[in-house]
Amino acid sequence: MPTSFNGCGTTYYGSRDFHRDDSYITTEWIILAHIPIFPLASFRVLPAGGSHNYLVFNSQNFRVQKIPLCRQQVQNTYLTILTVILSLILLNILASINGILALVYFGFLLSILIFKRTYLSWYRKIIRVNRSRNRK
Repeated sequence: MPTSFNGCGTTYYGSRDFHRDDSYITTEWIILAHIPIFPLASFRVLPAGGSHNYLVFNSQNFRVQKIPLCRQQVQNTYLTILTVILSLILLNILASINGILALVYFGFLLSILIFKRTYLSWYRKIIRVNRSRNRK
């Protein structure tokens, strides 16, 4: 089970290859300042019920099965880190040239991230519903 303290330790990142039983693949990473440094292992995770909704956070039980390292997920995580770093460098360059241009660029990046997060979760729900309808 991954544990971290002040952003250092291990944690799960990513979710891909969703199955009809709501299971998915995630990868355990060594993290430093919440940045994934090195992948340790991949797991197929299946929600096992026992969900608790507390005031500040949600808690849920999972069943976890170790699988071979998911190279696509590792590659996507490293590409995401590289994209964020390059975007921050470009934002710094734009801020030194023109502060308003940097704000526009930052707003554009933020809107892409919000759209991606919202769209992907919505899209996954529709796919699950369609698959369950097709099975009946």
